[in-house]
Amino acid sequence: MVLTFVCRYIEGVMALSECVEITDRLADWNMDADDITTMAAVLEEHFGVELPEGEVAGWETVEDVVASVGDRL
Repeated sequence: MVLTFVCRYIEGVMALSECVEITDRLADWNMDADDITTMAAVLEEHFGVELPEGEVAGWETVEDVVASVGDRL
């Protein structure tokens, strides 16, 4: 559920024609700090969770994002 949402979000926002994988680095999809912060806000609203700024700043892979959200569900 979280993985699918995160992958579809990245694919849509970054206008990708490829599928995002859980092992992908966010930097591989040219996501900068602003993109990641925006994604965190969308995830907080969609899943009803709070994601600490320090944790969000440490996200490097899709797996990091999924784990952060999943740990709070």
